[in-house]
Amino acid sequence: MDNDALVAALGRDAATAVACYREQVVAEAARQGLGLLGGPLVDPIDIRLRIGPCRRRPWLAGRQLCWSPSTGWSITHRAGTPHAYYAGPSATPLAMVPTAVEVVRWAAGAIDGPAAPPFGVELDDDPRAIQRLLAMASGDPVALRTG
Repeated sequence: MDNDALVAALGRDAATAVACYREQVVAEAARQGLGLLGGPLVDPIDIRLRIGPCRRRPWLAGRQLCWSPSTGWSITHRAGTPHAYYAGPSATPLAMVPTAVEVVRWAAGAIDGPAAPPFGVELDDDPRAIQRLLAMASGDPVALRTG
């Protein structure tokens, strides 16, 4: 599912849900002592965040996290091509929308994960993936942690 398809499926709720998803990931990172930098992009359906300086974990500084509905989350050591994806080629739609806790845990760990993005995975193939994304906009704390 690309950005246009997500907007077609969810309308205005798509941009709101993605913005809230971004805010939840930033808030969770802050709760864990990490600063994520980056504002809204030209396309409000994409997320791009960079881990800022961190005294306790300086090796994380500069890692870049990106999310789109077609690839899910990816991470790089610094700006450049993705080094790893959270969800790989055989991912399920729900794996494309992990909770904020799962995203930050993955981003702060060893950079691991598949080197190839998901292939042929559509978020709308599993209503739970769309529901998790929409729950970001509702601010439901249980849904945000557990999805």
